[in-house]
Amino acid sequence: MFAACLGLSGCERKAEKTDANPQATASQPSNETLQSGKWTYRIIITQPGTRSQGRMGELLYNEKPLAKPSAINDYAETPWGKIYWHGISLEDGLNLWDDQGWMRKPRPRHPEGKPVAGPE
Repeated sequence: MFAACLGLSGCERKAEKTDANPQATASQPSNETLQSGKWTYRIIITQPGTRSQGRMGELLYNEKPLAKPSAINDYAETPWGKIYWHGISLEDGLNLWDDQGWMRKPRPRHPEGKPVAGPE
């Protein structure tokens, strides 16, 4: 979360410092976790502050990760809308700095995926 400035002069937005990200700053994004019922969605910043900085998305239901989908841009219906599978690692054509795992937007230049089976 970012601290609200409320329009005060000299105010800076600062990323929340947490155990997961103790060095967070306004120029360095912080990890994010969303929860709704049994759903948890996490964005983890990889290689923060480097040219290889990327994001890894993790989607859990009832504290268990969803199974890896069969294709890029397959998606899960969640309380936040569709969350898309971007793939993971070099075998899926990704670089260190690419978005990996589950993301809120589809992976560019890939066809629309199919819905994944529900978690239960």
